[in-house]
Amino acid sequence: MELEGGTALRPVIHLQHIRQQGVKMIEKDVLSLRLEAITSSQDRSRTAFFSATVAAMVVLVVFFNITFSQGSGTPTMPDNAPHDLMSEALRKEQARHFFDRFYYSLPLVGVQVSTDDLSFLAPLALLVFSMYYVSCMRSTAMQLRELREYMTGVTDDEQREKVAVVLNSQVVINNPASELPFQPPKWLPVSRLCRTLNLYQLLIYLPGLASIGALYADLYGTYLVGGVFDPPGSTYFSGLSPQDRLKVVTFQLIGLSVTVVVVVYCGAAARYSSEARKIVARLTTGDSPSASR
Repeated sequence: MELEGGTALRPVIHLQHIRQQGVKMIEKDVLSLRLEAITSSQDRSRTAFFSATVAAMVVLVVFFNITFSQGSGTPTMPDNAPHDLMSEALRKEQARHFFDRFYYSLPLVGVQVSTDDLSFLAPLALLVFSMYYVSCMRSTAMQLRELREYMTGVTDDEQREKVAVVLNSQVVINNPASELPFQPPKWLPVSRLCRTLNLYQLLIYLPGLASIGALYADLYGTYLVGGVFDPPGSTYFSGLSPQDRLKVVTFQLIGLSVTVVVVVYCGAAARYSSEARKIVARLTTGDSPSASR
């Protein structure tokens, strides 16, 4: 009877073993799906970050070129310059180079943009990049939150090691342990700025800085300086008609409002980035949130 009872229990034990194995396989599949989703979200966030950075750098280059460049002054020739064919060609080339700084072509979309619209178009374009980057970072942070909650019920060391390897492979510049290949002296005021993490946090706000620069360039060119052919001491705004003044002020107010929104989105992206960094540090090393700042 004992042998028969033991024999009768074997199918039950075998069935329980199969169920346990099935649960483990399902857990592994769910964990793999979560890690794949986080990897894909990190790739989108990285693409959005570099796209926003490149767009902001383009706006900053235009801003510097029309405001602080050494060639931003009105082209002039010496009074004693000869009036021969070579001098006339030089004057035309200087004038063409001077006016070309105020027009930028975009071959990708086939349009030419004037710097007169910089304070309006630049913040709008940077707002699109910032919104997409914030959306990607919010998705990444949300998936990392769900993974953190899911990992509280996982006791398998192999699965935890898998999570640590995948997350560490996805962290590049948003890493508190990342440093430059050299160690700057601590007494230098730029010692903290030279950390890779601090440089990354600074670049997050680059679209907001570029929007502010574009707005400043437009305000400076409108109210503080005059046109090329205006008399000395006059301003560009003073020579406009009432209708044109209203249009200029309206576009500048829109640009100012959009610039504020861009800065807010940059702050949101920085907050999501910080949250993601803390969660990754806790899941991979078990550090407290304060240790990953």
